[in-house]
Amino acid sequence: MRLRTATRIALALLLAAAGCAKPSAEPIDDPYDFVLSIDDLAEYMGTSEFPPERGVLARHRTAEGGHALTYEYDSENPPLYLFWEVVVHDGVVPASRHYESGGDGIRLGSALASRVDFVPHHRFVSWGNDSSYFTIESGGEPVGSGFLARSGRRTVLLLLTGVYFDSRATFDAVVGPKLQKALLYDPDTWRRSKVGAPARYR
Repeated sequence: MRLRTATRIALALLLAAAGCAKPSAEPIDDPYDFVLSIDDLAEYMGTSEFPPERGVLARHRTAEGGHALTYEYDSENPPLYLFWEVVVHDGVVPASRHYESGGDGIRLGSALASRVDFVPHHRFVSWGNDSSYFTIESGGEPVGSGFLARSGRRTVLLLLTGVYFDSRATFDAVVGPKLQKALLYDPDTWRRSKVGAPARYR
């Protein structure tokens, strides 16, 4: 991963368009297990510049009625933006629709954002039933990464600026474990974490 100056782009368009396996039978002690957090990134970046208390963990219902667990981290100095969402939908059909609407948001953001491109990389990574990886580029240079995927009735969305993944090996090492955890996220057994950054509930 290489650190780049973040260009704040049309991420809001993508989030708006996106609506933004076998479940575990055990209670969830720590919801941070199911999100990619700033602590996960900082470990691989080898830095302690990002205070974890700025991160916001939340759960809510999507427009389609799915159960979403989200994590958001926004830092201006040093510049970095991280958004992670895992959603458990009522079935495969609404999950597929959610995935498709996320793809529409990526294309819309690419079309409308000035001097910013969302560049797809179809062979970079394949995961679950459907997946798409893209770099966020400004002036032909990568400034971030995005990943959208569906496995069964679960969808995952990652948006990242200020840092991007320059190899599949790095992506697998950083994001891979969280994708496997996402398959186990079950909102019916979720309970409030007593550790980590402050959580917000909606």
